[in-house]
Amino acid sequence: MMHTRRVFDVANVADAAELAAKLVAHSWCLCVGFRHAGHLLLNDAFSEDGAAEFVVIRESDGAVVESLTVGWMDAESIESALRDLGTLTETYGTVEPRLDHPSPCRHCA
Repeated sequence: MMHTRRVFDVANVADAAELAAKLVAHSWCLCVGFRHAGHLLLNDAFSEDGAAEFVVIRESDGAVVESLTVGWMDAESIESALRDLGTLTETYGTVEPRLDHPSPCRHCA
């Protein structure tokens, strides 16, 4: 996770197909995140104009398990990656993301 000081507003999305559709259909502000299947997908991009990058963090232990460049993926590829999250065993460190998002913030105001 590149942006450890960023504060996120997280929405729960239970369905992988719904989340995949959301990720490809919109440009997301930098403070957006999603909770899906025990994982957090947090916007880790440098700007809204660049490739959309979401770091994937296992909620149970804060382990970074994946990073998805959804800006280069189609909905089918994203949905497949989401369905495989529970099988990922390799980790890339741990983080404690900040989920105390103010309303509004400078990214989404």
